[in-house]
Amino acid sequence: MPPAPGAPTPPAPAVALPPVAPAEPLSAEQQLVADAIIERNSERNSLYVRLAPYLTMLPPEERGIEVAAAMSMTRADRTEAVDAALSRTARSAWERLREPEVSGDRFVDGGSFIHSITDVTPAVWGAGEEVLWAEGEGLIVAGPQGVGKSTLAGNLVAAMITGGDVLAYPVKCVDRILYLAMDRPKQIARALRRQLGEVPEDELAQRLIVWQGPPPEDLAAHPERLLAMAEKAKADVVIVDSLKDAALGLSSDEVGAGWNRARQTVLAAGVDVLELHHDRKTSDVTAPAIEKLYGSVWITSGAGSVIHLGGEPGDPIVRLSHLKQPSAEVGPFQINHDGVTAP
Repeated sequence: MPPAPGAPTPPAPAVALPPVAPAEPLSAEQQLVADAIIERNSERNSLYVRLAPYLTMLPPEERGIEVAAAMSMTRADRTEAVDAALSRTARSAWERLREPEVSGDRFVDGGSFIHSITDVTPAVWGAGEEVLWAEGEGLIVAGPQGVGKSTLAGNLVAAMITGGDVLAYPVKCVDRILYLAMDRPKQIARALRRQLGEVPEDELAQRLIVWQGPPPEDLAAHPERLLAMAEKAKADVVIVDSLKDAALGLSSDEVGAGWNRARQTVLAAGVDVLELHHDRKTSDVTAPAIEKLYGSVWITSGAGSVIHLGGEPGDPIVRLSHLKQPSAEVGPFQINHDGVTAP
């Protein structure tokens, strides 16, 4: 019988729902994908937390973009980028890693660019017109095996830390050095111990940071990585020992240009660079000395100064020639392990 007009409609009788079938277990492939999603989300959340000091400097709408950019990197690149973002120059370091060629801190007006240059070349090593290594310009020390390239680099490291001269030319003291000991690091350690063994261990721990073995990636293929390593070490100077271990295929112009890009990016950030390099095997005695260095022309073209040590492996006396100069030519000298004699 229908209900009377205006009477409430009785509730519909409850209908029992069919039982819910238990979820089927995920396949191995599905579980792998699910675990990867969970791990990725966890990494993203952790990144937000870790980057918080940097992200707070940005407008809210840009924070997610920065985190997404970091998440698109490899884990190794992401670690370097985050460390740079949180370094003492957080924003500029991050910008140089993300977009080194358009980073705002490299723009300068033409007046100061030209008129701020001093008449005397500022030197890391040298004085007056006799400059072997100019500030802001890379130095290459090249030569065959066993002629003392690493020994010379060690002498420069010692002088940059403790003060003093090398080959009778003054060396600028710096706060912190990154030494990329990529070519036989144990041998480099023994050489540095002879030159720095009298410096207290706690002082060396603060002033000298050493990377042992090959770099994390090819530094010519990934030019931004050298700057990231320098930023992470908070270095004023980077020493590359040796160039053949930093980049593969140096005879290729593409690799040579990539390495020069890495070098120039570091120099533009205010970090000086010293590279140890080798000769190429040649029987052409008429070729200019600088063309006897191994690899692409862009390796030497991008350097401010090139020094060559000539001799045979183990020679007690070698010849120093200043093949490319930022100012006046220095030398040539005959060098032994105890000092310098007149040419």
